[in-house]
Amino acid sequence: MDFQHKLIQARVQISIIFITADADVPMSVKAMKFGAVEFLTKPFRDQDLLDVLQHALGNATELGAIARAAGRLTQTLRGADAERVRDEM
Repeated sequence: MDFQHKLIQARVQISIIFITADADVPMSVKAMKFGAVEFLTKPFRDQDLLDVLQHALGNATELGAIARAAGRLTQTLRGADAERVRDEM
């Protein structure tokens, strides 16, 4: 949980999946509240982990696509601003 908090402070966006044999409801609620993808308690089924990993990778792919689109939009807007400045000269 401390590491998750440090990642948040550093503004690192990464999917976090907690896997533990020693947890309680308040701990899992706190982890999820701060952005964990899932909180699995041992023992769990292999399929549960595979489902969570697929969900996390889907989110990462989606966020990557959004970040790339935002980057392209930023470059387009910068190019339009530069063109406008040239036109005004």
